[in-house]
Amino acid sequence: MTYQPVAGQPSVVYSGQMPIIYYAAERSDCFALACFGSYRGFTMHEVITVTRPFKCCTCDSGLACSDCCRAECIVATAQGVIARVLERQSCCSPEYSVKMTEDNYKFKITGPCDCKFLSCGDKKFEIYTSDGNYIGAITKKWRGFCVEWLTDADLFKVTFPLDLKVTAKAALIGATFLIDFMHFEQPNQAQRRNQNY
Repeated sequence: MTYQPVAGQPSVVYSGQMPIIYYAAERSDCFALACFGSYRGFTMHEVITVTRPFKCCTCDSGLACSDCCRAECIVATAQGVIARVLERQSCCSPEYSVKMTEDNYKFKITGPCDCKFLSCGDKKFEIYTSDGNYIGAITKKWRGFCVEWLTDADLFKVTFPLDLKVTAKAALIGATFLIDFMHFEQPNQAQRRNQNY
């Protein structure tokens, strides 16, 4: 499954075997976009709704020291909330937990070492079950220096078992949006986007 955000346009989510699954459009106000960049709250919705509450003290370093500063997003459908994605306190690499509301099932997402964010190449966030079994990854694909530096277009690939519950798949897509905002949305990209409006 691939997620491809492009500035000023709906994000596209599609599968390798199928055409486009759905579009997701960000809803946030211009003030938040201009002033808070990647820290802004947002709502993405089509089939699922992904909401990230605004938190002015979200830590860049991954030190999610308290609930009031911890980055999070809520994934919901028309039937209600299905999962919460929470930033976890970590030292050298970003970590997230995905808590499903229907049961106590959780996923742990572990990103690359902070020093790898400075390098060119794919950035892989590994997905583990609550008992430590590797089941997939959220990978930000490297698209070349020019595309990465000059555009706001990113490409993410999400892999997971085909027999995973639909709600768990939706939660991992929601986690992809949060990871994009936390690690790959740059302040200068938000300013470039404002110039396009």
